[in-house]
Amino acid sequence: MKIGMWNIRGMNKLIKQLEVISLFNKCALDILCVVETRVKVNKCAPIQRKNFKQFLIQDNYSSHYNGRIWVLWRNSAFSIQCLNSSSQWIHLLVSHGRVQLEVTFVYGFNNPAQRLPLWDFMASNVHCSRPWLVIGDINCVRNSEERVSSDPPQILAMEEFNQAIADSGLEEIRTQGVLKGKFRSLHKSQYVGVSEKVKLLQQQLHQCQEKLQHAPTNSDLCLEEEELRQQYCKFRKVELSIGYQRAKAFEVKMGDASTAYFFSKIAGRRNQSNISKFLDTRGAAHTDQQGIATAFLDYYIGLLGTDVAVQEFDDTIMRNGHCLNTDDSLSLVAPVTTAEIEAALFSINPNKSPGPDGYSSGFFRDAWPVIQGSFTSSIQDFFTTGKLLKEINSTLISLIPKGNSPSTVLDYRPISCCSTIYKTVSKILTNRLQKVMPLIVGAEQAAFVTNRSIFDNTMLATELVRGYSRKLKSLRCVVKVDIWKAFDTVSWHFLKTILPLYGLPPQFCNWIITLVTSSRFSLRINGCAEGFFEGKERTKTR
Repeated sequence: MKIGMWNIRGMNKLIKQLEVISLFNKCALDILCVVETRVKVNKCAPIQRKNFKQFLIQDNYSSHYNGRIWVLWRNSAFSIQCLNSSSQWIHLLVSHGRVQLEVTFVYGFNNPAQRLPLWDFMASNVHCSRPWLVIGDINCVRNSEERVSSDPPQILAMEEFNQAIADSGLEEIRTQGVLKGKFRSLHKSQYVGVSEKVKLLQQQLHQCQEKLQHAPTNSDLCLEEEELRQQYCKFRKVELSIGYQRAKAFEVKMGDASTAYFFSKIAGRRNQSNISKFLDTRGAAHTDQQGIATAFLDYYIGLLGTDVAVQEFDDTIMRNGHCLNTDDSLSLVAPVTTAEIEAALFSINPNKSPGPDGYSSGFFRDAWPVIQGSFTSSIQDFFTTGKLLKEINSTLISLIPKGNSPSTVLDYRPISCCSTIYKTVSKILTNRLQKVMPLIVGAEQAAFVTNRSIFDNTMLATELVRGYSRKLKSLRCVVKVDIWKAFDTVSWHFLKTILPLYGLPPQFCNWIITLVTSSRFSLRINGCAEGFFEGKERTKTR
Protein backbone atom coordinates (compact mmCIF):
# COMPACT_ATOMS: atom_id res chain seq x y z
CA MET A 1 0.00 0.00 0.00
CA LYS A 2 1.35 3.43 -0.98
CA ILE A 3 0.24 6.43 1.07
CA GLY A 4 1.14 10.03 0.26
CA MET A 5 0.71 13.41 1.95
CA TRP A 6 0.94 16.90 0.42
CA ASN A 7 0.71 20.30 2.08
CA ILE A 8 -0.69 22.01 -0.99
CA ARG A 9 -1.16 25.52 0.52
CA GLY A 10 -4.36 26.22 -1.34
CA MET A 11 -6.38 24.10 -3.77
CA ASN A 12 -8.98 26.55 -5.10
CA LYS A 13 -7.28 26.91 -8.50
CA LEU A 14 -7.91 24.35 -11.22
CA ILE A 15 -4.19 23.84 -11.86
CA LYS A 16 -3.66 22.74 -8.25
CA GLN A 17 -6.58 20.31 -8.47
CA LEU A 18 -5.16 18.78 -11.65
CA GLU A 19 -1.73 18.48 -9.98
CA VAL A 20 -3.30 16.45 -7.17
CA ILE A 21 -4.82 14.03 -9.67
CA SER A 22 -1.56 13.85 -11.63
CA LEU A 23 0.47 13.10 -8.47
CA PHE A 24 -1.98 10.38 -7.47
CA ASN A 25 -1.73 8.68 -10.88
CA LYS A 26 2.00 9.08 -11.56
CA CYS A 27 3.03 7.76 -8.17
CA ALA A 28 0.40 4.97 -8.20
CA LEU A 29 -0.85 5.99 -4.77
CA ASP A 30 -3.56 4.09 -2.94
CA ILE A 31 -4.34 6.94 -0.51
CA LEU A 32 -3.42 10.62 -0.74
CA CYS A 33 -3.90 13.14 2.04
CA VAL A 34 -3.98 16.83 1.06
CA VAL A 35 -3.74 19.40 3.87
CA GLU A 36 -4.17 23.18 3.96
CA THR A 37 -6.66 23.07 1.09
CA ARG A 38 -8.11 26.53 1.96
CA VAL A 39 -11.32 25.46 0.20
CA LYS A 40 -14.37 26.99 1.90
CA VAL A 41 -17.25 24.72 2.80
CA ASN A 42 -19.55 26.32 0.19
CA LYS A 43 -17.03 25.55 -2.60
CA CYS A 44 -16.17 22.04 -1.44
CA ALA A 45 -19.05 20.12 -3.04
CA PRO A 46 -18.77 21.72 -6.53
CA ILE A 47 -15.00 21.08 -6.68
CA GLN A 48 -15.27 17.49 -5.48
CA ARG A 49 -18.20 16.77 -7.78
CA LYS A 50 -16.55 18.31 -10.87
CA ASN A 51 -12.87 17.32 -10.68
CA PHE A 52 -12.68 14.51 -8.10
CA LYS A 53 -15.73 12.45 -8.96
CA GLN A 54 -13.59 9.34 -9.52
CA PHE A 55 -12.35 9.52 -5.90
CA LEU A 56 -13.80 8.69 -2.53
CA ILE A 57 -13.09 11.59 -0.17
CA GLN A 58 -13.05 11.98 3.61
CA ASP A 59 -12.76 15.57 4.89
CA ASN A 60 -13.16 17.36 8.21
CA TYR A 61 -15.57 20.20 7.35
CA SER A 62 -17.75 19.08 10.24
CA SER A 63 -14.97 20.21 12.58
CA HIS A 64 -13.53 23.20 10.69
CA TYR A 65 -15.06 25.53 8.12
CA ASN A 66 -11.94 25.43 5.94
CA GLY A 67 -11.87 21.65 5.61
CA ARG A 68 -8.18 21.61 6.44
CA ILE A 69 -7.70 17.92 5.54
CA TRP A 70 -8.85 15.92 2.51
CA VAL A 71 -8.16 12.18 2.20
CA LEU A 72 -8.62 10.73 -1.30
CA TRP A 73 -8.70 7.09 -2.45
CA ARG A 74 -10.31 5.04 -5.20
CA ASN A 75 -9.08 1.48 -4.70
CA SER A 76 -11.99 -0.92 -4.33
CA ALA A 77 -9.63 -3.64 -3.06
CA PHE A 78 -9.72 -2.16 0.43
CA SER A 79 -12.26 -0.29 2.51
CA ILE A 80 -11.81 2.81 4.65
CA GLN A 81 -13.84 3.77 7.70
CA CYS A 82 -13.54 7.07 9.58
CA LEU A 83 -13.13 6.35 13.31
CA ASN A 84 -12.51 9.89 14.52
CA SER A 85 -11.96 13.38 13.13
CA SER A 86 -11.39 16.91 14.36
CA SER A 87 -10.01 20.19 13.08
CA GLN A 88 -6.46 18.76 13.32
CA TRP A 89 -6.77 15.10 12.35
CA ILE A 90 -8.70 12.41 10.54
CA HIS A 91 -8.34 8.93 12.07
CA LEU A 92 -9.16 6.08 9.65
CA LEU A 93 -9.40 2.31 9.73
CA VAL A 94 -8.03 0.84 6.49
CA SER A 95 -9.00 -2.78 5.80
CA HIS A 96 -7.65 -5.09 3.11
CA GLY A 97 -9.06 -8.56 3.60
CA ARG A 98 -8.09 -9.64 7.11
CA VAL A 99 -5.35 -7.02 7.35
CA GLN A 100 -6.32 -3.84 9.18
CA LEU A 101 -4.34 -0.65 9.71
CA GLU A 102 -5.19 2.54 11.58
CA VAL A 103 -3.97 5.72 9.89
CA THR A 104 -4.12 9.21 11.38
CA PHE A 105 -3.66 12.13 8.98
CA VAL A 106 -2.62 15.25 10.90
CA TYR A 107 -2.47 18.96 10.14
CA GLY A 108 -1.60 20.67 13.42
CA PHE A 109 -2.36 24.26 14.35
CA ASN A 110 0.47 26.80 14.55
CA ASN A 111 -0.47 27.83 18.09
CA PRO A 112 1.01 25.43 20.70
CA ALA A 113 -2.02 25.83 22.96
CA GLN A 114 -4.36 24.78 20.14
CA ARG A 115 -2.29 21.63 19.56
CA LEU A 116 -2.99 20.26 23.05
CA PRO A 117 -6.12 18.29 21.93
CA LEU A 118 -3.93 16.61 19.29
CA TRP A 119 -1.45 15.43 21.93
CA ASP A 120 -4.34 14.18 24.09
CA PHE A 121 -5.80 12.21 21.17
CA MET A 122 -2.45 10.60 20.37
CA ALA A 123 -2.00 9.57 24.00
CA SER A 124 -5.53 8.15 24.16
CA ASN A 125 -4.78 5.77 21.28
CA VAL A 126 -1.74 4.23 22.98
CA HIS A 127 -3.56 0.92 23.58
CA CYS A 128 -4.43 0.45 19.90
CA SER A 129 -4.24 -3.27 19.08
CA ARG A 130 -3.73 -2.74 15.33
CA PRO A 131 -0.74 -1.25 13.49
CA TRP A 132 -1.01 2.55 13.66
CA LEU A 133 0.51 5.10 11.29
CA VAL A 134 0.53 8.86 11.99
CA ILE A 135 1.45 11.04 9.01
CA GLY A 136 1.04 14.73 8.29
CA ASP A 137 2.23 18.27 8.95
CA ILE A 138 2.45 18.76 12.73
CA ASN A 139 3.65 22.39 12.48
CA CYS A 140 6.18 21.58 15.20
CA VAL A 141 9.70 20.16 15.32
CA ARG A 142 11.30 17.69 17.72
CA ASN A 143 14.63 19.55 18.03
CA SER A 144 16.21 22.81 16.90
CA GLU A 145 18.22 21.11 14.09
CA GLU A 146 14.97 20.33 12.22
CA ARG A 147 14.03 24.02 12.07
CA VAL A 148 14.39 25.53 8.59
CA SER A 149 13.00 29.00 9.34
CA SER A 150 15.25 31.66 10.89
CA ASP A 151 12.78 32.02 13.79
CA PRO A 152 13.86 29.83 16.71
CA PRO A 153 11.45 27.05 17.69
CA GLN A 154 9.72 27.20 21.06
CA ILE A 155 11.26 24.96 23.71
CA LEU A 156 7.95 24.19 25.43
CA ALA A 157 6.33 23.22 22.13
CA MET A 158 9.17 20.83 21.32
CA GLU A 159 8.94 19.26 24.77
CA GLU A 160 5.18 18.77 24.39
CA PHE A 161 5.62 17.17 20.96
CA ASN A 162 8.30 14.76 22.18
CA GLN A 163 6.25 13.91 25.24
CA ALA A 164 3.20 13.20 23.07
CA ILE A 165 5.21 10.78 20.94
CA ALA A 166 6.48 9.03 24.06
CA ASP A 167 3.00 8.83 25.64
CA SER A 168 1.43 7.41 22.49
CA GLY A 169 4.08 4.71 22.04
CA LEU A 170 4.92 5.90 18.53
CA GLU A 171 8.33 5.70 16.91
CA GLU A 172 9.63 8.18 14.35
CA ILE A 173 10.48 6.69 10.96
CA ARG A 174 12.32 8.35 8.11
CA THR A 175 10.07 9.48 5.28
CA GLN A 176 10.81 9.76 1.58
CA GLY A 177 9.30 12.25 -0.82
CA VAL A 178 7.26 10.51 -3.48
CA LEU A 179 9.22 12.22 -6.24
CA LYS A 180 12.66 11.53 -4.81
CA GLY A 181 12.87 8.01 -6.24
CA LYS A 182 11.90 9.24 -9.70
CA PHE A 183 14.51 12.00 -9.59
CA ARG A 184 17.11 9.47 -8.48
CA SER A 185 16.35 7.08 -11.33
CA LEU A 186 16.39 10.00 -13.80
CA HIS A 187 19.77 11.06 -12.48
CA LYS A 188 21.19 7.55 -12.78
CA SER A 189 19.93 7.04 -16.31
CA GLN A 190 20.86 10.44 -17.74
CA TYR A 191 23.43 12.33 -15.68
CA VAL A 192 25.78 9.90 -13.92
CA GLY A 193 29.22 10.19 -15.53
CA VAL A 194 28.21 13.28 -17.49
CA SER A 195 31.82 14.39 -18.03
CA GLU A 196 32.72 11.07 -19.63
CA LYS A 197 29.60 11.31 -21.78
CA VAL A 198 30.63 14.79 -22.95
CA LYS A 199 34.08 13.52 -23.95
CA LEU A 200 32.58 10.58 -25.83
CA LEU A 201 30.11 12.80 -27.70
CA GLN A 202 32.92 15.20 -28.57
CA GLN A 203 34.95 12.37 -30.10
CA GLN A 204 31.96 11.03 -32.02
CA LEU A 205 31.14 14.50 -33.30
CA HIS A 206 34.73 15.05 -34.40
CA GLN A 207 34.78 11.71 -36.26
CA CYS A 208 31.47 12.47 -37.98
CA GLN A 209 32.70 15.89 -39.08
CA GLU A 210 35.83 14.32 -40.54
CA LYS A 211 33.64 11.98 -42.60
CA LEU A 212 31.59 14.95 -43.78
CA GLN A 213 34.71 16.60 -45.14
CA HIS A 214 35.10 13.68 -47.55
CA ALA A 215 31.37 13.35 -48.32
CA PRO A 216 29.75 16.77 -47.77
CA THR A 217 26.59 15.85 -49.72
CA ASN A 218 25.80 12.74 -47.67
CA SER A 219 22.43 13.47 -46.11
CA ASP A 220 22.71 10.70 -43.51
CA LEU A 221 26.00 12.10 -42.25
CA CYS A 222 24.50 15.58 -42.09
CA LEU A 223 21.62 14.34 -39.95
CA GLU A 224 24.01 12.36 -37.71
CA GLU A 225 26.28 15.38 -37.30
CA GLU A 226 23.36 17.61 -36.31
CA GLU A 227 22.06 15.08 -33.78
CA LEU A 228 25.51 14.59 -32.23
CA ARG A 229 26.05 18.34 -32.06
CA GLN A 230 22.75 18.86 -30.20
CA GLN A 231 23.53 16.02 -27.80
CA TYR A 232 27.01 17.43 -27.16
CA CYS A 233 25.65 20.93 -26.47
CA LYS A 234 22.97 19.53 -24.16
CA PHE A 235 25.31 17.50 -21.97
CA ARG A 236 28.00 20.18 -22.05
CA LYS A 237 25.46 22.58 -20.52
CA VAL A 238 24.56 19.95 -17.93
CA GLU A 239 28.24 19.50 -17.06
CA LEU A 240 28.72 23.25 -16.64
CA SER A 241 25.51 23.51 -14.62
CA ILE A 242 26.77 20.88 -12.19
CA GLY A 243 30.07 22.73 -11.99
CA TYR A 244 28.32 26.00 -11.24
CA GLN A 245 26.45 24.44 -8.33
CA ARG A 246 29.58 22.91 -6.88
CA ALA A 247 31.55 26.11 -7.35
CA LYS A 248 29.52 27.86 -4.67
CA ALA A 249 31.39 25.94 -2.00
CA PHE A 250 33.84 23.52 -3.58
CA GLU A 251 35.69 25.36 -6.33
CA VAL A 252 39.08 24.71 -4.73
CA LYS A 253 38.26 21.08 -3.96
CA MET A 254 36.70 20.15 -7.28
CA GLY A 255 39.00 22.14 -9.61
CA ASP A 256 38.26 24.95 -12.03
CA ALA A 257 37.33 22.74 -15.06
CA SER A 258 39.10 25.31 -17.30
CA THR A 259 35.99 27.44 -17.64
CA ALA A 260 35.73 31.22 -17.55
CA TYR A 261 33.14 30.96 -14.81
CA PHE A 262 35.58 29.48 -12.33
CA PHE A 263 38.27 32.02 -13.18
CA SER A 264 35.78 34.82 -12.62
CA LYS A 265 34.77 33.16 -9.34
CA ILE A 266 38.36 33.22 -8.16
CA ALA A 267 38.75 36.83 -9.25
CA GLY A 268 35.56 37.78 -7.42
CA ARG A 269 36.76 36.22 -4.18
CA ARG A 270 40.11 37.95 -4.56
CA ASN A 271 38.46 41.33 -5.11
CA GLN A 272 36.18 40.79 -2.14
CA SER A 273 39.11 40.26 0.23
CA ASN A 274 41.19 43.10 -1.23
CA ILE A 275 41.54 46.11 1.09
CA SER A 276 41.88 49.31 -0.94
CA LYS A 277 40.81 51.86 1.67
CA PHE A 278 40.84 51.70 5.42
CA LEU A 279 40.00 54.00 8.34
CA ASP A 280 42.15 53.56 11.44
CA THR A 281 40.95 53.99 15.03
CA ARG A 282 41.54 57.77 14.81
CA GLY A 283 39.42 58.09 11.66
CA ALA A 284 42.37 58.70 9.32
CA ALA A 285 42.02 57.16 5.85
CA HIS A 286 44.74 54.95 4.34
CA THR A 287 44.88 53.82 0.71
CA ASP A 288 48.45 52.50 0.35
CA GLN A 289 49.59 49.02 1.36
CA GLN A 290 52.03 50.25 4.00
CA GLY A 291 49.53 52.58 5.67
CA ILE A 292 46.79 49.92 5.71
CA ALA A 293 49.18 47.29 7.10
CA THR A 294 50.47 49.63 9.81
CA ALA A 295 46.95 50.55 10.93
CA PHE A 296 45.87 46.91 11.18
CA LEU A 297 49.08 45.92 12.97
CA ASP A 298 48.67 48.70 15.52
CA TYR A 299 45.19 47.43 16.35
CA TYR A 300 46.03 43.72 16.60
CA ILE A 301 49.28 44.28 18.49
CA GLY A 302 47.20 46.23 21.00
CA LEU A 303 44.61 43.46 21.10
CA LEU A 304 46.82 40.35 21.10
CA GLY A 305 50.37 41.53 21.71
CA THR A 306 50.10 43.76 24.77
CA ASP A 307 50.36 42.80 28.44
CA VAL A 308 47.23 43.65 30.41
CA ALA A 309 46.98 43.90 34.17
CA VAL A 310 44.31 41.61 35.58
CA GLN A 311 42.62 41.99 38.93
CA GLU A 312 43.03 39.05 41.30
CA PHE A 313 39.91 37.00 41.90
CA ASP A 314 38.57 34.94 44.77
CA ASP A 315 38.85 31.24 43.90
CA THR A 316 36.85 29.98 46.89
CA ILE A 317 33.82 29.12 44.76
CA MET A 318 35.99 27.31 42.23
CA ARG A 319 37.66 25.20 44.93
CA ASN A 320 34.24 24.10 46.18
CA GLY A 321 32.91 23.35 42.69
CA HIS A 322 33.16 20.41 40.28
CA CYS A 323 36.53 18.70 40.13
CA LEU A 324 37.95 15.64 38.34
CA ASN A 325 38.75 12.50 40.27
CA THR A 326 42.12 10.76 40.04
CA ASP A 327 41.21 8.29 37.29
CA ASP A 328 39.73 10.97 35.01
CA SER A 329 42.69 13.23 35.68
CA LEU A 330 45.23 10.53 34.78
CA SER A 331 43.39 9.74 31.54
CA LEU A 332 44.26 13.23 30.28
CA VAL A 333 48.02 12.61 30.47
CA ALA A 334 48.08 9.04 29.12
CA PRO A 335 50.80 8.40 26.47
CA VAL A 336 49.83 9.68 23.02
CA THR A 337 49.67 6.79 20.56
CA THR A 338 50.23 6.73 16.82
CA ALA A 339 46.59 5.77 16.28
CA GLU A 340 45.46 8.79 18.29
CA ILE A 341 47.66 11.10 16.23
CA GLU A 342 46.41 9.63 12.95
CA ALA A 343 42.76 9.92 14.05
CA ALA A 344 43.29 13.56 15.05
CA LEU A 345 44.97 14.44 11.73
CA PHE A 346 42.36 12.72 9.57
CA SER A 347 39.51 14.42 11.45
CA ILE A 348 40.70 17.83 10.22
CA ASN A 349 38.99 19.05 7.05
CA PRO A 350 41.56 18.61 4.24
CA ASN A 351 40.41 21.85 2.59
CA LYS A 352 40.93 24.11 5.59
CA SER A 353 43.28 27.01 4.87
CA PRO A 354 46.93 26.17 5.67
CA GLY A 355 49.17 28.06 8.05
CA PRO A 356 52.22 30.15 7.12
CA ASP A 357 54.06 27.05 5.87
CA GLY A 358 51.44 26.53 3.14
CA TYR A 359 50.80 22.84 3.89
CA SER A 360 47.18 21.94 4.59
CA SER A 361 46.02 18.80 6.38
CA GLY A 362 45.09 17.41 2.96
CA PHE A 363 48.79 17.34 2.03
CA PHE A 364 49.73 15.40 5.16
CA ARG A 365 46.84 12.98 4.66
CA ASP A 366 47.78 12.25 1.04
CA ALA A 367 51.46 11.86 1.95
CA TRP A 368 50.75 9.89 5.13
CA PRO A 369 52.51 6.65 4.05
CA VAL A 370 55.71 8.67 3.50
CA ILE A 371 55.67 11.18 6.37
CA GLN A 372 53.90 9.13 9.04
CA GLY A 373 57.05 8.43 11.04
CA SER A 374 58.44 11.97 11.17
CA PHE A 375 55.01 13.55 11.68
CA THR A 376 54.21 11.20 14.58
CA SER A 377 57.64 11.80 16.16
CA SER A 378 57.20 15.58 16.08
CA ILE A 379 53.79 15.33 17.79
CA GLN A 380 55.02 12.90 20.45
CA ASP A 381 58.08 15.09 21.07
CA PHE A 382 55.80 17.92 22.18
CA PHE A 383 53.88 15.70 24.60
CA THR A 384 57.17 14.35 25.98
CA THR A 385 59.18 17.56 26.35
CA GLY A 386 56.34 20.08 26.62
CA LYS A 387 58.16 22.38 24.18
CA LEU A 388 56.95 23.71 20.83
CA LEU A 389 59.03 25.38 18.12
CA LYS A 390 57.92 28.92 17.33
CA GLU A 391 57.75 27.99 13.64
CA ILE A 392 55.03 25.47 14.49
CA ASN A 393 53.03 27.97 16.55
CA SER A 394 53.26 30.83 14.06
CA THR A 395 49.82 31.95 12.97
CA LEU A 396 48.71 33.87 9.89
CA ILE A 397 45.59 35.94 10.58
CA SER A 398 43.37 36.36 7.53
CA LEU A 399 40.91 39.25 7.53
CA ILE A 400 37.47 38.33 6.17
CA PRO A 401 35.07 41.22 5.41
CA LYS A 402 31.78 40.97 7.28
CA GLY A 403 29.83 43.04 4.75
CA ASN A 404 29.99 44.47 1.26
CA SER A 405 31.64 47.80 2.16
CA PRO A 406 34.08 47.28 5.05
CA SER A 407 36.00 50.39 6.10
CA THR A 408 37.18 49.92 9.71
CA VAL A 409 38.95 47.19 11.61
CA LEU A 410 35.68 46.07 13.22
CA ASP A 411 34.26 45.35 9.74
CA TYR A 412 36.71 42.45 9.34
CA ARG A 413 36.55 39.05 11.00
CA PRO A 414 39.99 37.67 11.97
CA ILE A 415 40.53 33.99 11.18
CA SER A 416 43.65 32.22 12.45
CA CYS A 417 45.40 29.99 9.92
CA CYS A 418 47.57 27.63 11.99
CA SER A 419 50.04 24.94 10.99
CA THR A 420 48.74 21.39 10.65
CA ILE A 421 51.04 20.14 13.43
CA TYR A 422 49.60 22.75 15.79
CA LYS A 423 46.04 21.80 14.76
CA THR A 424 46.76 18.12 15.38
CA VAL A 425 48.17 18.78 18.86
CA SER A 426 45.17 20.98 19.68
CA LYS A 427 42.79 18.32 18.35
CA ILE A 428 44.33 15.64 20.59
CA LEU A 429 44.02 17.86 23.67
CA THR A 430 40.47 18.81 22.70
CA ASN A 431 39.40 15.20 22.18
CA ARG A 432 40.72 14.22 25.59
CA LEU A 433 39.19 17.22 27.31
CA GLN A 434 35.79 16.61 25.71
CA LYS A 435 35.48 13.27 27.50
CA VAL A 436 35.67 14.90 30.96
CA MET A 437 33.94 18.19 30.21
CA PRO A 438 30.49 16.98 31.38
CA LEU A 439 32.06 16.24 34.78
CA ILE A 440 33.31 19.78 35.38
CA VAL A 441 30.83 21.94 33.46
CA GLY A 442 27.42 22.62 34.97
CA ALA A 443 24.19 21.72 33.23
CA GLU A 444 23.39 25.44 32.85
CA GLN A 445 26.25 25.92 30.38
CA ALA A 446 24.78 25.41 26.91
CA ALA A 447 27.52 26.54 24.53
CA PHE A 448 30.83 24.90 23.57
CA VAL A 449 29.91 21.53 25.11
CA THR A 450 29.27 18.39 23.07
CA ASN A 451 25.56 17.64 22.54
CA ARG A 452 24.58 21.08 23.84
CA SER A 453 23.59 24.05 21.72
CA ILE A 454 23.85 27.78 22.35
CA PHE A 455 20.57 28.15 20.46
CA ASP A 456 18.79 26.66 23.46
CA ASN A 457 19.61 29.84 25.38
CA THR A 458 18.46 31.94 22.45
CA MET A 459 15.12 30.17 22.35
CA LEU A 460 14.78 30.45 26.12
CA ALA A 461 15.40 34.21 25.94
CA THR A 462 12.82 34.48 23.15
CA GLU A 463 10.19 32.81 25.29
CA LEU A 464 11.05 34.90 28.35
CA VAL A 465 10.57 38.21 26.53
CA ARG A 466 7.49 37.04 24.64
CA GLY A 467 4.69 39.39 25.53
CA TYR A 468 6.84 41.95 27.37
CA SER A 469 5.24 44.73 25.33
CA ARG A 470 1.69 43.79 26.20
CA LYS A 471 -0.41 46.08 28.30
CA LEU A 472 -1.74 45.28 31.78
CA LYS A 473 1.52 43.60 32.72
CA SER A 474 3.81 44.41 35.62
CA LEU A 475 6.84 46.58 34.88
CA ARG A 476 9.85 44.63 33.65
CA CYS A 477 13.07 45.08 31.71
CA VAL A 478 15.72 43.09 29.88
CA VAL A 479 19.45 43.77 30.12
CA LYS A 480 21.61 42.66 27.23
CA VAL A 481 25.27 42.22 28.13
CA ASP A 482 27.73 42.22 25.24
CA ILE A 483 31.08 40.76 26.33
CA TRP A 484 33.13 42.17 23.47
CA LYS A 485 35.97 40.02 22.15
CA ALA A 486 35.55 37.70 25.14
CA PHE A 487 37.67 34.85 23.83
CA ASP A 488 40.40 37.14 22.49
CA THR A 489 41.03 38.77 25.85
CA VAL A 490 41.30 35.88 28.32
CA SER A 491 44.22 36.54 30.62
CA TRP A 492 47.01 33.95 30.61
CA HIS A 493 47.45 34.44 34.36
CA PHE A 494 43.75 33.70 34.87
CA LEU A 495 44.05 30.60 32.68
CA LYS A 496 47.07 29.31 34.63
CA THR A 497 45.19 29.83 37.88
CA ILE A 498 41.83 28.40 36.88
CA LEU A 499 42.85 25.16 35.12
CA PRO A 500 44.29 23.33 38.18
CA LEU A 501 41.17 24.18 40.20
CA TYR A 502 39.19 21.79 37.98
CA GLY A 503 41.53 18.95 38.86
CA LEU A 504 43.43 19.00 35.56
CA PRO A 505 46.90 17.44 36.06
CA PRO A 506 49.89 19.83 35.97
CA GLN A 507 51.33 18.22 32.84
CA PHE A 508 48.04 18.71 30.93
CA CYS A 509 47.85 22.33 32.12
CA ASN A 510 51.41 22.92 30.92
CA TRP A 511 50.54 21.58 27.47
CA ILE A 512 47.65 24.03 27.17
CA ILE A 513 49.66 26.96 28.51
CA THR A 514 52.52 26.22 26.09
CA LEU A 515 50.17 26.28 23.10
CA VAL A 516 48.65 29.55 24.28
CA THR A 517 51.77 31.46 25.33
CA SER A 518 54.14 30.48 22.50
CA SER A 519 51.98 31.98 19.73
CA ARG A 520 53.28 34.50 17.21
CA PHE A 521 51.19 36.34 14.66
CA SER A 522 51.35 37.84 11.18
CA LEU A 523 48.51 39.52 9.28
CA ARG A 524 47.61 38.59 5.72
CA ILE A 525 46.72 41.83 3.95
CA ASN A 526 46.11 41.94 0.20
CA GLY A 527 47.95 38.65 -0.26
CA CYS A 528 51.04 39.70 1.73
CA ALA A 529 52.12 38.63 5.21
CA GLU A 530 52.62 41.76 7.32
CA GLY A 531 54.34 41.99 10.71
CA PHE A 532 55.45 39.29 13.14
CA PHE A 533 54.70 39.80 16.83
CA GLU A 534 54.35 37.70 19.94
CA GLY A 535 51.09 37.19 21.76
CA LYS A 536 50.87 38.78 25.21
CA GLU A 537 48.45 37.75 27.93
CA ARG A 538 45.66 37.02 25.42
CA THR A 539 44.41 33.80 23.86
CA LYS A 540 44.56 33.14 20.12
CA THR A 541 41.69 34.15 17.85
CA ARG A 542 39.85 31.16 16.41
